[in-house]
Amino acid sequence: LATYGELGRSALPGHGCKIEFLTPTGIRPGNQLVPVMNPAEYFAGYLRKWERFSGIRLVHVTTERIHQQISLTRTYNLHLHNIRVFGQNGQGLTGMLEVSVAGSSEFRREIAVLAKYASYCGSGARTAAGLGQTHIESR
Repeated sequence: LATYGELGRSALPGHGCKIEFLTPTGIRPGNQLVPVMNPAEYFAGYLRKWERFSGIRLVHVTTERIHQQISLTRTYNLHLHNIRVFGQNGQGLTGMLEVSVAGSSEFRREIAVLAKYASYCGSGARTAAGLGQTHIESR
C-alpha cells in the first residue's frame, strides 16, 4: 500500500505503458456498461478519482491534454464479456492495451502518477463491484 503522496513522489516520466484489465472493464455512458479501447477515457477517469480523493493537485494534467497526448498503439488478448451487475446487463473488456504518452516530462510524470494510482482505484465503472481491476506497467 502507498499514500497519495508516496505515489506522487515515486513516479518517473515515461513514454508509455501497458494497461492490463484483469476483470471486465468498461465505462457507463448512461445506464449500460460498454467496453472502450480508448486509453484516454481511462486516464481521464483516473484523474477524476485522483482529484476527488487525493487532495493533491496535478498541475500539468488536464482531461483535454490527456485526450491530446495519450494514444493507443497496440492491443493484446482482448476479450469481450457479457456481464450483469446490480441488475444491469452490459459488456466489459479484459486484456491489455499498449499506450503511448507524448508531452512534456512534467506531464508524463503526472501521467505516471495516475498509472500507479490505477492499481488502487481501478478502471472504468462499477469498480466497487469488482469490475475494472487494473495493472499498469510503465515503460
